[in-house]
Amino acid sequence: MMLNFFRANYIIVDRVAYFFPLFALMKRKITLFFVFSSALFTLFSGGLLAQEAPERLPLFWEKQVLSLGTFLAEEGPQVLTFYGLNQHDQAIALEEVVSDCACLQVRFARDSVAPSKIAALEVTYTPDYQVGSFMHQLLVKTSADAEGDTLYVQGRLVPLVSNAEEVYRARQGELAFRSLPLNLGRVFTHEPTEYRVDVHNFGKSALMLSEVQPLLPEFLQVRIVGDTVAAASRALLAIAYDGAMRNDLGQFSEQVAVLIRDETGQQDTLRIPYLVTVLEYFEPVPSSMQDIVPRLLLSETAVDLRQVRAGSIVERELEFENVGQEELVLRKVMANCTCLEVEVDEMILAGGQKGRLKLRFDTSGRKGIDHKEIYVFSNDPIRPVQTIRIKSSLQ
Repeated sequence: MMLNFFRANYIIVDRVAYFFPLFALMKRKITLFFVFSSALFTLFSGGLLAQEAPERLPLFWEKQVLSLGTFLAEEGPQVLTFYGLNQHDQAIALEEVVSDCACLQVRFARDSVAPSKIAALEVTYTPDYQVGSFMHQLLVKTSADAEGDTLYVQGRLVPLVSNAEEVYRARQGELAFRSLPLNLGRVFTHEPTEYRVDVHNFGKSALMLSEVQPLLPEFLQVRIVGDTVAAASRALLAIAYDGAMRNDLGQFSEQVAVLIRDETGQQDTLRIPYLVTVLEYFEPVPSSMQDIVPRLLLSETAVDLRQVRAGSIVERELEFENVGQEELVLRKVMANCTCLEVEVDEMILAGGQKGRLKLRFDTSGRKGIDHKEIYVFSNDPIRPVQTIRIKSSLQ
């Protein structure tokens, strides 16, 4: 591109010299300038292109994202460690770590890491800068990788409170929550999910869980982080939910009963209502398999019943199809209201097979604009849950 620029300007000079003889006296010098500049540019650019970027030899990090989980501000600094393996034939030294937050302090040995040895990067998070959920990054540069690797530190900091009475209003005896029910969020079937919530003890005695918990279902485990909640203090209550042991899918509004006791042995029952959504876990599907795996296709996902006479029963039939090649299994079909009944003629479909879904909506006792939903759970790994939204205007 730059050569074309020089050539174009030389042509302009040549034409000007033709019409203006005095300018022709300068033509030779200008010509020499363009020739010299063009040669210099060619030499310079060719040298740059000839230079190859040095090969990167990054460390192999055990994990590139580490989580501190949920913790209280009064717990002070939190420490975690990243480990990186040198899987190359030469020694590598950690040279520089750049953080995006002053809340992170990093320690590491500057000695070279021999081949097949492991480097350790100790990170301390100081909870003085922010509250709530966070994610910070570290750029790690080594003697064999000037570009660096990016590591991430995440967590959720529960801030200090100045007035516990105003913050912890959902009392269960001497123990109090910020609010109830708890929202455990989404839980998957491949591994238990732990949810942590801060609680405050307004009593004069420390509280702890009873050793035997006969009221807990098998898919739930409850513990106090640190074992006890000191008097006039707070702690974290951890609830571990096992989606596989729950052996059901969908959205649930439930309550768990936990036995708790004080230092004198006096026992009480803590009843904790909660919301949770249990979903089946699937491994990511490679693009080459997306037409082979089971695929659920619904004929409609938005049904408008328009104007309906209140008190009447409305029925509608929809079609669905397995557009994949492998067998499709409908795990569960459920509505978000007892007023809506759903029937499916086929729960297992071969590739290319179709089925029918029949809904029956009882509008008794309802009036105005109404919205309902049907959830279809299947072994479609790309869209394992699909929603049919039903709208009507009850007159």
